[in-house]
Amino acid sequence: MRRDECGSILDSQYINRIDDYEIISRNVPASGSRDATSSLATFRPGTGSFFYAYNAYIDTSGQRFFRIFETDQKAHILNETTFLDPNSLNISNITLLDESNVVFALEYINFNYNILKWDMTTDSIHQFYTTNNIRLREIKASSDKKLYIITDNNQHKNVKLSKIDLDGNVIWSYNDTCENAIFRDLLETNDRILLVGSTCKSQTQTLPCIFELDKNGRLISKKTFTNPVLGLPSDFSKIIRSKDGNIICTSVKLQMLEIIFIPSSFQIQTRLESDLGNKISNEY
Repeated sequence: MRRDECGSILDSQYINRIDDYEIISRNVPASGSRDATSSLATFRPGTGSFFYAYNAYIDTSGQRFFRIFETDQKAHILNETTFLDPNSLNISNITLLDESNVVFALEYINFNYNILKWDMTTDSIHQFYTTNNIRLREIKASSDKKLYIITDNNQHKNVKLSKIDLDGNVIWSYNDTCENAIFRDLLETNDRILLVGSTCKSQTQTLPCIFELDKNGRLISKKTFTNPVLGLPSDFSKIIRSKDGNIICTSVKLQMLEIIFIPSSFQIQTRLESDLGNKISNEY
């Protein structure tokens, strides 16, 4: 185990596995810093570099400052910025747009969010998009340097994937109306977008699902998974692609991390479970 300068644990084996499968890691603890109250992390594929974001309080004033910094695998800080926003609750999401720009979301009360871009070259921060009274689930950079945004509004039974440019203009949106449905993550390939989460089987039961969209946000297919032998969870929380081209979906259920392997045929192949406090087996 290694610890970064904020005390977060960096597991070398896990880092190597992230490099193998291009996993995005989140919810990194910052317990080593007394002032830090929350933390996120995202991995820059192929570089061995991490981005962290956490919010902290200045002891003398009580004001809330936010800090974003990039580290290498030896926990050396490569880039960092600090800014003040007394009204924001936390940094809820972060993604890498390109080698010089990081996009992140600040959360405010009543599910309001500001989305900003940090230019590491000029150390400038620019707000370009705002959402109001909807939950922001995820933001992720697209291959053409635009931004995918996953939101939902349970009151109106509306879940949405939108693609926006860096001026805040909506390029397209895909909506799905279903009670209890949630989109949690997406994977962009050369010619399609795979959107994962849950869709409704009934008013009280949901099923894990993969929605397949084209690059213009049009639905191609919708796949739900109901295999009782595997004892699947009610939704998928993360989707990644392994080097062999297969899809790996993850979900957390009853303190267990479930790794579900799905070949390109969208037929479930196998499943691996691990206690959240333990490492996942080297078999995957």
